[in-house]
Amino acid sequence: MKNLSSSSIKKKSSASTDQPLTPVDIQIMTHLIEDGRKSLTDIAKELGVSVGNVRNRLTRLRQEGILNIYGYINPNQIGFNAYAQIFIAVRPANLIESIAEKIIKYPETSFVAEIAGEFDLEINIMCRDNNHLTSLLNERLYKIKGIYQTKTNMYLKVYKVAQPDLKLLK
Repeated sequence: MKNLSSSSIKKKSSASTDQPLTPVDIQIMTHLIEDGRKSLTDIAKELGVSVGNVRNRLTRLRQEGILNIYGYINPNQIGFNAYAQIFIAVRPANLIESIAEKIIKYPETSFVAEIAGEFDLEINIMCRDNNHLTSLLNERLYKIKGIYQTKTNMYLKVYKVAQPDLKLLK
């Protein structure tokens, strides 16, 4: 997945699009959630529209940042056995974005979000093992200026990783 620059973080956090989503857009995205490798020809046939229509809509969805297509790899199946959620409190608060930008660059980072509540950031980290995770925490994360407090939760077993259910938009 692509890393987000600070300008793209601001842009991506906006829910506005150039054009509203249509039922066909939602159906295209639903097909791609089910099978990201599904051909545009097959999608067009199932929706009863032209391949060009599907291609144009897909291009627009991607350009507007609504849809990104990527493969999902099960981390445990390939040797990433220490998967952690880390909450971070930042002081002073004006360092939140710069700290997020540093953490985004870590190859172990799979998720970064600014949150409300007791902590300012939530991150997910995928490491090979507990030694790798401990090293990342002690030698990199805890040394970032402005990190005031952290809370780490280990994922023992992940039961579901999902995209939004597009039927909820109706």
